[in-house]
Amino acid sequence: MSNSPFDPIGGSCYGAATLRRLRYLRAGARAVRAALLVGVSLLSSPGCGPIQYQRQVNNKAASAVVAARNAKAAGYAPYEYTAATEYLNKAREEADHAEYQIAIEYGRRAEALAIRARAIAEERATAPAEAGPVSGEPPGANKDSH
Repeated sequence: MSNSPFDPIGGSCYGAATLRRLRYLRAGARAVRAALLVGVSLLSSPGCGPIQYQRQVNNKAASAVVAARNAKAAGYAPYEYTAATEYLNKAREEADHAEYQIAIEYGRRAEALAIRARAIAEERATAPAEAGPVSGEPPGANKDSH
């Protein structure tokens, strides 16, 4: 170390040897430990509004709606599928206004309805041919009798 007028002894607390060992900087070491504990607790907590919103709406609800769409729920369970997609859209709209708790609740409803729509669609798809997709016409209506 140099013997400069600013550091005549060459052994100030800013020296390289001191910075390598945290035990010389006890207050600094405590601050580092506290920061690590806060960071770990934040990462392991269930999360605040935006984090829960991401988990519920963008992960769970959106995945459930996509699965329902892939099961052709729009034809077999139109009410449940339409309600699920509208709740998902409303959840995203509420999140745009930073209303995360409301958005999370809409996301839960969208997920539940999408799961229900998928179950109905899979059940009706494996049922006999009479229970085909909903066409808007009541069963048994004769188109030639008009």
